Amino acid sequence: MAEIRKVNRKRRHAVALGGLLATSLLVGCADPAEPDICRDHFTVHGDHAGAVSRLHIELDESGTVEGEFHLADALPASLIDSLRAPGGLFRFEGQYDCNPQFTGSDQGATLRFHARCGPETVVDELRVSVFDTLSELDELVVTVNTPATTKTFAVLRACPSPVFRLQ
Repeated sequence: MAEIRKVNRKRRHAVALGGLLATSLLVGCADPAEPDICRDHFTVHGDHAGAVSRLHIELDESGTVEGEFHLADALPASLIDSLRAPGGLFRFEGQYDCNPQFTGSDQGATLRFHARCGPETVVDELRVSVFDTLSELDELVVTVNTPATTKTFAVLRACPSPVFRLQ
């Protein structure tokens, strides 16, 4: 019986070592220099940061949401009009009674917005939907200010989640 346990133990170690070796070979053979636009975006962001569309959002504790969207200079200013439609720029996720009002700027490439969602309402979820509206847009830098914090991140059409490392 003791000999069977030794053989089984050796077999388990051999299988475990074989699996470890196979994993090492797969990982070792992967090209670490292969660029990943989402992971490595910070390496190129500084080169084009000034030319990217921007969304600035202010959320306060009294239910007010306001801010502005700046369209990148390379995109036609006429695209701003399509963002005025409900859900064109963002959507309130959850049960909020908000009705955003939009105003443009003199240059035509900036859209300001203001929504009062109620005195007892704290908006804690907002979905940026501009990529659904503007197929020409590939990147957006978003800054969100709340009473507690400020966050800036990039949203890229090619990436499944926001990119927080920009430098």
